Amino acid sequence: MNLWAKRVLGLALAVICASPVFGQGGARLESKQPFEIVRSIQAIQDQIVRGNVSAKAKLPKLIEQISDRLLAADREVWRDAKNARAAVIYTLSGGQARVVRKVIEIGLSPEPEIILMRGALAYVEGREADAKKILSGIDVKTLSPAAAGHIAMIQSALVAKENPGEAIRLLDLARILAPGTLVEETALRREIVLADEITDIDKFAFLSSEYIWRFRSSAYFESFRQRFVASAIHFGLTIKSTEFAALEELVGQVDSAGQLRLYLLIYPV
Repeated sequence: MNLWAKRVLGLALAVICASPVFGQGGARLESKQPFEIVRSIQAIQDQIVRGNVSAKAKLPKLIEQISDRLLAADREVWRDAKNARAAVIYTLSGGQARVVRKVIEIGLSPEPEIILMRGALAYVEGREADAKKILSGIDVKTLSPAAAGHIAMIQSALVAKENPGEAIRLLDLARILAPGTLVEETALRREIVLADEITDIDKFAFLSSEYIWRFRSSAYFESFRQRFVASAIHFGLTIKSTEFAALEELVGQVDSAGQLRLYLLIYPV
């Protein structure tokens, strides 16, 4: 295992094993640095992909609470690159844009992190052209593992319409950089959509099998299931006869009732 892979795996394990901070009251957040506070979001997201529905329901409230804590932080903490990157991760995890906007205005963070913050802010504000200009040239493998997966997903979203093949490559990279996290789970679901759009049955079959194997308990599994059914129907109506074996093997992973529904839709009587 190379050094980069060890760093990624080590951080993933640290996040998964982190003590939960939400639900303990505001006191636990008071004494923490921004990068420590934002880890609580990642810990909750990991619970979500393991099937904790209550964690999914509590996440919006946690994000709001963290917004208040980050806005109240001493301006000097943003000199630390770890804290500045935490502002990026918070923003791309559904956080309130006013947080990263304030950190940018303070202007004390290292320049590489300021660039990431500006790109993240442009993306969440819907300024895709600006976000693409800022983020497209960044090699995510040079970033900290915690931020790298998020940025790779954004880069993918920014090129998906014009270059779905490149978008898939970036999502593959995001999955490698953030194993076992909501980033990987989300990247898989997005890749499945793209594989459907470009009618790549082999990629679709591989990604769907990977999702079913790794994230069957995810709180977002129903979203995957609905998309899987729609895509399977699409492939059943468009692929060549020689490709049906791959589709049939994939459909075989669905429960019996789901298989019957799919086959009736693909082969109406």
